Amino acid sequence: MENFFDQQTYQIETGLQIIQQIVFFEMKSKDFIRCHLRLENTYLTLFEDCKEPKVLNTINIANSYLEFPIHVCMGRGVIIKQSIKQLQIFGLSSKILQILKLYGIQKDFVTQYKVIKQIGRGGFGKVYKVKNVQNKNLYAVKMFEKQLLLDSKARQAIIKEVQILRLMNHPNVLSMIECFESEQCIFLVEELLDYHLQIDAGCRLKEEQAILILIKLLNGLEYIHSKNILHRDIKPNNILLKYNGDPVISDFGLSDFYRSDGNYLFQKCGTNGYYAPEMITTQNYNFKCFGNYQLVMFLICLNFAICQMIVFNQ
Repeated sequence: MENFFDQQTYQIETGLQIIQQIVFFEMKSKDFIRCHLRLENTYLTLFEDCKEPKVLNTINIANSYLEFPIHVCMGRGVIIKQSIKQLQIFGLSSKILQILKLYGIQKDFVTQYKVIKQIGRGGFGKVYKVKNVQNKNLYAVKMFEKQLLLDSKARQAIIKEVQILRLMNHPNVLSMIECFESEQCIFLVEELLDYHLQIDAGCRLKEEQAILILIKLLNGLEYIHSKNILHRDIKPNNILLKYNGDPVISDFGLSDFYRSDGNYLFQKCGTNGYYAPEMITTQNYNFKCFGNYQLVMFLICLNFAICQMIVFNQ
């Protein structure tokens, strides 16, 4: 099966600070030269290390394919492949490697992670609890089968979800660690949250706790809006909890970037009972009315249940 992310580069303001470093770049002659690296947003540029530096090469790392070879002399490096362009670099800092793993695509998921159990299911994929075989940390991985993504809108939705998740960096918003692709599947490795929030006739939640949860959710929603993103499916099932009880907004499968013309990938989407009125009446809408209305509905659910909730351990 063809590569899912082929030709899917994009230009976007990531908010990342410009990072510069001295690295070693492999030339076509197989010689290594010392050069300056500059990473700005998703563009990586290599400059010749001299008094009047000139550009040696540049590449957009967004959805580039990554390999991590080990050279007998240079140690561990990275090969970045984007379309017909390929760069091999050694001596990268851990910070740049982390950014590359976030914005790039790797191929060796089965050698890096061990699946423990299934913990969820969505419209296009399943969610598993996994362990990284190197650092032994636990993560959640959202797995999509390519054979179920033949529809062009389904493919676009996954690509957009990955693009949006890469921008998320907030304690009350779900974040992605890295992305993998195999012949059959797409794997999104995300932070593992300890509990799943559900409104139910279980243990009573104090008013002060409910207020604190809503304040943190509003902070997370404000952050999402600051990135010009509409979540479009905020509901109790998409609110996860950390071990300390902090809420996290998850599941960006229906999210999109705000457009003034209202021409979104999915015009009508969400969950019954949580639609914004503007969507039901087919009016043009923006991120403000959408997120705020859904959180108001979430608050009503808390009050209706007399602030009762039950949490389920994953």
